Amino acid sequence: MKRAIFYSYFSASLLLAGTFILSVPQTATAQAPTSLSYPATNVFIANVSNVYLAPNLAGNAASYTISPALPSGLSFNTNTGVISGMPLAASAATTYTITAIGTPATQTTSTTTSIQVTNNFFDNSYSVISFGGTGVTMLNGTTGAAITNSSTPGTGTAANDVVVYRNIANLSGQSIDCIVKTVSVTSGTTFSAYDQDAASGQNYNSNDAKFFSPQVSFPNTGGSILYNFQFILGGTYTTGTKSGRNVTLQNVKINTYDIDGNGTTNSNQYNEFGGFSTSEVGSATTLEAPVYNTATGLTTYRSSISTNSVVVTADPTRARVTYNNISDFSIRVGGLGTAYFFVDFSAGPAFATAVSTDVPSVDLNTGVIGVGNAAGGCGTNLSFTPTGQTNITATTNLTRLQVSFPTAEITDGANERLIVNQATSGGTILLNTDPSGSVVLGGNTYAVSGSTSSDNIRTIVFQKANFTLAQAEALLDALQYNNNAATPTSGARNFTVNVRNDAFQSPNAVMTATLNCVSISGNVFHDVNGLVDNTVNASGTAGQFAANSLYVVRVNPTNNQVIDAKPIAAGGAYSFGTVSPGTYNLYVSTTNPSAGTSFTTATFPPTYIATGENLGAGAGNDRLVDGKLIVTIGSQNVTNANFGLQIPPTTTNSTINNINNPGGYNDYTVPQNTFAATDVDGTVDSIVINSFPTGANYIKIGAVVYTNGGTCPPQVSSCTPWPGTVVVPFASGNPSTAISVDPSIEGNTSVVINFSAWDNGRSLSNASNVTLNFIGNNSYSLSGNVWNDINGNGLRGADENLVAPVDASQNLYALLIQQNRTYSGVPTIFASTVINSATGYSFSNVPAGNDYVIRIVARAVEPEKGAAASTVSANLATNWTGVSTNADGTVTNNLNTNDLSIAIAALSASKINQNFGIERLPTATNVNTTIAAPGIGTLLTLNGSNSALPVPPATDPEDGTLGSGSTFVVVSLPQYTTLKYNGVAATPGQRITNFNPSLLQIQTTASTVGKTGTSFRFNYQDAAGIANPTAATYTITWNTPLPVQLGAFTALKTGENVSLSWDTYTEIQNSGFSVERSEDARNWKTLGFVASAAENGNSNAKLSYYFNDATPLTGAGYYRLKQIDRNQNFAYSEVKKVLFTTDLAISIYPNPATDHVSLTINDWSKVTEVSVTDIQGKILIRTTDASKGLSLVNLAKGNYILQVKEVNGQVSSFKFVKS
Repeated sequence: MKRAIFYSYFSASLLLAGTFILSVPQTATAQAPTSLSYPATNVFIANVSNVYLAPNLAGNAASYTISPALPSGLSFNTNTGVISGMPLAASAATTYTITAIGTPATQTTSTTTSIQVTNNFFDNSYSVISFGGTGVTMLNGTTGAAITNSSTPGTGTAANDVVVYRNIANLSGQSIDCIVKTVSVTSGTTFSAYDQDAASGQNYNSNDAKFFSPQVSFPNTGGSILYNFQFILGGTYTTGTKSGRNVTLQNVKINTYDIDGNGTTNSNQYNEFGGFSTSEVGSATTLEAPVYNTATGLTTYRSSISTNSVVVTADPTRARVTYNNISDFSIRVGGLGTAYFFVDFSAGPAFATAVSTDVPSVDLNTGVIGVGNAAGGCGTNLSFTPTGQTNITATTNLTRLQVSFPTAEITDGANERLIVNQATSGGTILLNTDPSGSVVLGGNTYAVSGSTSSDNIRTIVFQKANFTLAQAEALLDALQYNNNAATPTSGARNFTVNVRNDAFQSPNAVMTATLNCVSISGNVFHDVNGLVDNTVNASGTAGQFAANSLYVVRVNPTNNQVIDAKPIAAGGAYSFGTVSPGTYNLYVSTTNPSAGTSFTTATFPPTYIATGENLGAGAGNDRLVDGKLIVTIGSQNVTNANFGLQIPPTTTNSTINNINNPGGYNDYTVPQNTFAATDVDGTVDSIVINSFPTGANYIKIGAVVYTNGGTCPPQVSSCTPWPGTVVVPFASGNPSTAISVDPSIEGNTSVVINFSAWDNGRSLSNASNVTLNFIGNNSYSLSGNVWNDINGNGLRGADENLVAPVDASQNLYALLIQQNRTYSGVPTIFASTVINSATGYSFSNVPAGNDYVIRIVARAVEPEKGAAASTVSANLATNWTGVSTNADGTVTNNLNTNDLSIAIAALSASKINQNFGIERLPTATNVNTTIAAPGIGTLLTLNGSNSALPVPPATDPEDGTLGSGSTFVVVSLPQYTTLKYNGVAATPGQRITNFNPSLLQIQTTASTVGKTGTSFRFNYQDAAGIANPTAATYTITWNTPLPVQLGAFTALKTGENVSLSWDTYTEIQNSGFSVERSEDARNWKTLGFVASAAENGNSNAKLSYYFNDATPLTGAGYYRLKQIDRNQNFAYSEVKKVLFTTDLAISIYPNPATDHVSLTINDWSKVTEVSVTDIQGKILIRTTDASKGLSLVNLAKGNYILQVKEVNGQVSSFKFVKS
């Protein structure tokens, strides 16, 4: 009978691998924000950069936050996440955390971006810039090594040499450095100083260490040196790149002194500069009029004389140029023969009378610091100048306007153009080639030409005769950058603008056109593993979608109207190309909807479902699985707006009929291949048991037993209430762990298991049923008896009665234990019954087919049916043990256990005579007896002839008194004495059958000396071969310990004598020692007597004794000591053997010896070792060759023994004296 106890269960929970996982339903209202990103690293220029950073985002964001606060001048829009403005001051690189907050506010996603603001512009206010002197250091730009003497030619004197000047100025608290590169040097040029520090020398004076002062000798045909200067932030130079962080200095003056000759014809020196705004010379100048050098792009200041002027700073040989902005600039010096150059980066001394000339200039945006301009967009026309400004100044007509740019920045080919807005002809100029033609603007025709330098700088030149300032201004205002590529390549294009007249070219003005063209692209994947890897991706290339089989639709989220739709390519890729920044809804669709139509739900191919969406190729998803992705696009392209689709698994019903109902505490294991589940594009990796099986008392999955009503089996430590659903791993078409059910009704009944399947993409199938139809099963009976098996042979004799012995308040129970197909998988008590001493026991209605074990146990409380068998400890009545079983003729005997059992495999019929044999244990009794002190070697016979030494006693309830003729067991040996049986020393555990007590003896030994008794443990086995587990102890005590404790006893052959020595450690009433000798170790003769050395025969100290046998026996001689006390009690020592046979003739001399002893041996080949020991036997000398005798110089005076060891092992000993 199965009792029903109902448990409540959690209908909203899921159990996987034994762990509860709460199933929280998702409401598909608004996509949570995910995949937030900004450009990772951003560097802006204070008071110059116009900043616009917009986020990319998947999902909906109601608001944004940023931390910490942005640099001054920049603002953050909390509604859109846009960072914009112009930074007003420098700030260090800072990481900002930006969070997009969804609805509800618990839906958030965060990212980081780095923003740094630098000061690229520093106002020098015409102060001194020092290229030497106090605080300025120089470095080798290649190695970083310090240059300690700039006057000595070295680094910087060859082309491509780099010298770094450190701390040339300190502006607004910022140290400024300068990189000076020697770009080219005419062959044959030699240096007397790279940068002269001395104030004066031959043919010059007024020099200053702050000047940049190269002193050279050019070839007779003339020569030049071209230098490039780059101002950088102090300490930012790196030798690896030979660069630093560039800065622009404002308001800088440069004087170039001593532009003269050296007295040689055509030695006229010249200096060239460019990019300055004003030029000055003295009124009495000896310089030629400045001329623009088209080859170098610099203006040339050349001496009109070839004579030398000794005063360096004299007005006639001097020119001064003024820079509004200077950063990267070139200076060229040249001449013939010896030439000294002095370049002073300061206002210098005032001219007596100055002649000043303004240089043409271009300022592309007068509203910001510097002369550059910046504009951004995506392919739209980006104007070089704002409207309404005057951007060019010039005092004379111009000869050209030119635009230069690196060709490497033009990445979209002919799609990148320079536009002359409102030109009536030639207004589109391609930037990917050198142009040639003309443009007509405002009725004026300008020749257009282009060239590309060896370093890939392309220059487009606009020229006309009588090129007026107004015409140049109109042409500049009309210039625009345009990119009409379908998806323009984002990034900056830098255009350098200059105007020129006959003498001067304007300083560089740079227009930076930044393309922020954003596009949306991604993939529709056949993602068979779904979000198991938390990634929307393809599981290999096979099985991906065909070209044009699906579309991705872009929808305006404000009105749900289609903007456009794009088909996928083979493999699933799609692209919308360039789009405007903003927020869009993207859907997967099987159709191509028209623009302007309403679209709100994704559609999929037949049998497919969505598995996830993600903005990005890495791990993550938008938290909704609906074929829809909300994308916010700002400053970056969206390249992986990805969708995943797959086909979910399917299940089918299955039924198994005519299953034998297991009954009892049995269950039925559902066979392999019963849970029918398939997945056409992936694998089924688990099934879900959707509800508790109908008609079941419990369901067991692996080791977990679930109940939903009914009794929790006792052997299960705790049943698990049904959690609502349970997930079971699935592999190779079957659950990975066994699933079993226990029908709640005996006989004919059905159990139905409702299940679904999950595939490796975590998609759920339809639900199906496994129906298990059970039918009734056979049952049988078992019975038997318990008898007193006196001889333990397993066969009940005529004198062996039926019994059921127990202790007080107990019963003897028979237990029927079911071994297999139980709740817990461990042996379980199926039933129990009290054993009647006359009729035995019986079990009825025992289900067939199971394995069983029958046990008997004595206990006060009946064992619980259904409990684990291990909870019932083995036990029989006191002093009873199990000795045999007889299972209807199958006998197992010679046992000794309190846990008798009979096993029955696969019960298929009723069984009788399942019988158990038990018997009572024998009991051995302790002996404690006292005798007179025995002597050493005394034999004490334990046969009762001496009443003080009785036979070891024992009794048995069935066999009576045990002793002679019984089986005696030596459990442990005595201390200090020897236990013997029949003259042979006994061993622990020795079993003696047909025991004869007269052969059991204890013998005292030398170890017994000083002890007052001895004991050993013993036992008996009864007729059944059983001994009591508790052994008895036989203890003998004597009043007085043995009188002498004998130590080492030795007998040594010393020449023709035998020397005996022995020690004692304790002597009590000792008279002395009789020395005995024997030829056969049986018949002994007294050689002499050695009296005790102890006072009155009593001592607790070590005493040593000696005896010499001067007439030893030929051959073997045996020696022993007979210790005799004052009461005439005696004891013998152990026996020592001395052999007096040898083939060697050995003699030693002299004796006594002094420092040397000699040996005479007739055959040294038979000697293996010669040694000398003291009287105690300690080896003092040992050698294998003593044919020349032994040195005794290291031995003290006294008695010694010399021993000769032969090959056959025989040792000859000789006593000698060292005097």
